[in-house]
Amino acid sequence: MEKENNNKAIAKIIGAKIKQLRISQGLTQEQLSEKMRIDNKHLSRIETGVSLPNIILTNQLINFFNFNLLIAL
Repeated sequence: MEKENNNKAIAKIIGAKIKQLRISQGLTQEQLSEKMRIDNKHLSRIETGVSLPNIILTNQLINFFNFNLLIAL
């Protein structure tokens, strides 16, 4: 149970950071999802901490924002 709570907390932190970076670039969820070639609903779930990006998407986001998401943890 503790590990599950930690995973949820990490997902929320990462999602909030992605949202912050997206907004700082002046992008909508739709625009970023198009650039990442993912469904807009999937991006929404990531930003709200419902799900985590897979390793490929994480790498795309790191390269796009020139930022290491692990720093947010």
